[in-house]
Amino acid sequence: MINFPKSLKNVKRYYAVVHSLSEASKNISLKNSQSSIQGHQNKHKDNSKFS
Repeated sequence: MINFPKSLKNVKRYYAVVHSLSEASKNISLKNSQSSIQGHQNKHKDNSKFS
């Protein structure tokens, strides 16, 4: 059998790492989508200047 307490600690650490990574990737994708939306709005502003 595996040494349970140690593996449990490792599992908790693993889940903490996975959780922080998924949170970071969420934040990154959120920033990217916000910046792309802002870029899209800026394009519209530029178009309204020319029209």
